[in-house]
Amino acid sequence: MQGTFQAPPLADLGVNPAAVHWPEAFVALGLSDLKGIRSSLALRWDRQAHPFEPGLPDGEVLPLGSPPSVSTQVSSVAQVRSKFSMGNEEDGPSGSTGTAEGLNALVPLPDAAALAQRHSFAFDLDLNGSTGLLLAPLGRQTTLHLNAPWADPSFIGAFLPASRTIENGQFTADWRVFHLNRNYPQHWRSAANRPDVDASTFGVRLLVPVNEYQKTMRAAKYALLSLGLTFLVFFFVEVLNRRCIHPFQYLLVGLALVIFYVLLLALAEQMPFDAAYGLAALTIVGLVTAYAAASFRQRRPALATAGVLALVYGFVFVVLQLQDYALLVGSLGLVVVLAAVMYLSRNIDWYSPAGEEA
Repeated sequence: MQGTFQAPPLADLGVNPAAVHWPEAFVALGLSDLKGIRSSLALRWDRQAHPFEPGLPDGEVLPLGSPPSVSTQVSSVAQVRSKFSMGNEEDGPSGSTGTAEGLNALVPLPDAAALAQRHSFAFDLDLNGSTGLLLAPLGRQTTLHLNAPWADPSFIGAFLPASRTIENGQFTADWRVFHLNRNYPQHWRSAANRPDVDASTFGVRLLVPVNEYQKTMRAAKYALLSLGLTFLVFFFVEVLNRRCIHPFQYLLVGLALVIFYVLLLALAEQMPFDAAYGLAALTIVGLVTAYAAASFRQRRPALATAGVLALVYGFVFVVLQLQDYALLVGSLGLVVVLAAVMYLSRNIDWYSPAGEEA
């Protein structure tokens, strides 16, 4: 990080230069997670090194909520507020009880003339990985360039990137924010005037779109599809072949289909999800098919049961691999299933006790 700093004239702040303790001047760096620092950190102030020390001599030098927390009303972003916030959110922006965590580096100044000069600063911050990064645009012009080998970034906050590229499993994004884009002043002098910067923060969250638990949960949402179609096969066999199937048999098949998701989760914790899904599906399809063959004592209904289950589990597996088109493919699949059921049942006389075909 690098930038320039030029303080306003002390007269604009109503401060008497004689009341300033020049040797105690320091630069404050607000960080929400000091445990993430991975290497020593030094401030280069006018090309001279000044080591950072933990803590802040005065916590009121940083604005409330700094380091930033969140700046939009999106519910998913709001969940990150407590993780990144440094202030007490119960205190308003004009309160004086808000505290901040961070680092400080002493940069002694000889006099007011030195303060009014234009200074350059820079430092290299090596942070351990986290769920995201948010910054507050405290400068008159804040420019941010981010790039990372991450395929699923979520750009959050008050400002979206001016340009961004997501390809080949990595992303690049650039922001440029001016002081006119935020609703607080460039400088202040008392705790009563400390601004709340949360409404202006911006940055990125690193999403993990789908893991084995999320995939299992998504697969469980299609449980009604596998249950309904399997029971439908049994029902058609009962109606068309005039063969009574006991409710207990439906119950056993339903239990087998439900156990699939427990088996899937248990296997996914021990092996890759795709292999776990294939093994669990093969186990349940074989179990239900064997039971159907023993119950129907006919080859075609048993093969139809196996085919339906294989199609259902194959369809769900394809949907689980998709991200952007999962809803579209899932909806089209349901339409196709409904159309197939309507076609196969078009000639059944539902008012005939025997279920005879018209």
